[in-house]
Amino acid sequence: MLSGDTADLPLVLLYRVDRPAGLAQVVSSAGPAGPADAEDLRGAGPPPTVPLGGADGAGWPLDLAWRTGEVIEVGGADVGQDVGRVFVLPAGAAGPAAADALLILGTALRLVVDDAYIAFLRAAAAAAGAALAAGRAAEREAERAEAVAAADRARSAQAALADELGTPLALLADPLRRALDVPDGQPLGATERAGLQLGREIVDRLGQIVDALRRRAPPAGPSRPMPAADVVPTPAGRRTKAGGGPVVLVAESAPEVRALLAQLLRAAGWRVHTVADGRKALEGCRRHAPDLLLASATLPGTDGLELVRAVRADRATERLPVVLTGGWEPGAAAPALAAGADDHLARPFDPDELLARLRARLEATRTRTAEVAEHRKAEQHLRIALAAREHVGTAVGLVMAQRRCSAEEAFGLLRSASQRSNVKLAEVARSVVMTADMHGRGV
Repeated sequence: MLSGDTADLPLVLLYRVDRPAGLAQVVSSAGPAGPADAEDLRGAGPPPTVPLGGADGAGWPLDLAWRTGEVIEVGGADVGQDVGRVFVLPAGAAGPAAADALLILGTALRLVVDDAYIAFLRAAAAAAGAALAAGRAAEREAERAEAVAAADRARSAQAALADELGTPLALLADPLRRALDVPDGQPLGATERAGLQLGREIVDRLGQIVDALRRRAPPAGPSRPMPAADVVPTPAGRRTKAGGGPVVLVAESAPEVRALLAQLLRAAGWRVHTVADGRKALEGCRRHAPDLLLASATLPGTDGLELVRAVRADRATERLPVVLTGGWEPGAAAPALAAGADDHLARPFDPDELLARLRARLEATRTRTAEVAEHRKAEQHLRIALAAREHVGTAVGLVMAQRRCSAEEAFGLLRSASQRSNVKLAEVARSVVMTADMHGRGV
């Protein structure tokens, strides 16, 4: 605003007050005394940086104007042949040491500077201070937004780490506890051996994660071949007969979690199929026709939410119950349920809660399926009854027309024919309607 009026104000410098540093620094300038033109000054021009708090300002009274909150005229300033009088003004909040900025304004030689013009310069300084304060507020808001974003990133990293560490450890607790409960001298069973093997795998994985965190790099992938979750031994004595248990498809990208889930579910009587990504999960739903889909919300490629939508859009799988596992933060379940999932379980989850949720969801689905089948059966019976009633009514009309009798007499003839032939009344009526042969039916 001021820098555009070089005819009246050929010299304009705006200094920003840095209180912690005790300095005033030029942030904007116009005219011959700007910081970039300091080497072209014909005299002692204003320096780009001026100390505050009583220090010498190289002959420029910026510190005095800031400490007193008053307009100070600079005597004998030689900053250009077009500049007449030079003033230092506090900009922004009024009062001693209250201003957030300082202005150096040089008026034109031809200009008469009276009290009214000094008042104008004060107003201009106040406007400049307000603009600078608005800029600072915008900077603080940007810093606050970045801090919020950084906090969100930290929470996401924390959630990822909790899932990476917490979910395998939670699932591993049960088989390890069983291994520890085996009496001394007794051989370990299949369940205990599987638990200890997975324990070693989890410890190896945790070591890789710790090393990656120490390097401040993303956790390294497994250095050994990915374990096949479908070959985890089923605990001895708890194997279900072929076709005897419900079928669950587990979609989980982390190999250790996938293996632990397979072991846990098989031990509980489920028949388990596992996949590592969303695309294979959708193919598995069509191929295996599972009773339930258990999927992570953060699958690679097609994520859990996209997988649920695809399952609901397919006529072959639209009624398949789906349980998603995902974030623990408030509101994490809402997107999963909105996408069509039947339930959402926060990670890391308790194995007993997982099994209880799956059983409840499977039972609810079976109950709903049975109710739908019962409704359809009742609807079919109703249709048959309505059709039979319609045939009987039409047959009564035909008998009335040919026998020239009343409706009661016609209905009695049809019922007598049904009893004599041991055929349902509805079938006798349907035959009469379709063939108009009353003699053949004994009517």
